[in-house]
Amino acid sequence: MELTKVLSYKFATVSLLKLCCKLWYVFIENMHAITVLVKYLKSHVFSSTEYFTHYSLRHRQNVNTKWTEVKVSANAFR
Repeated sequence: MELTKVLSYKFATVSLLKLCCKLWYVFIENMHAITVLVKYLKSHVFSSTEYFTHYSLRHRQNVNTKWTEVKVSANAFR
């Protein structure tokens, strides 16, 4: 009876390890696919990096402007 319990625990552990290895392999495969997609989009769709820089700077300026407006309006009510 003890031998069957030990064997079943070993089988369950091995099965769990196999499942973890398969999941890890799928995760790594998907990460590679995502990396390839991002590289493709960067090089072909958005070929100029100026677009990204311009957008991020403009977005940051808009956020800073909104934050300043909120601070000014909050100070006006004090």
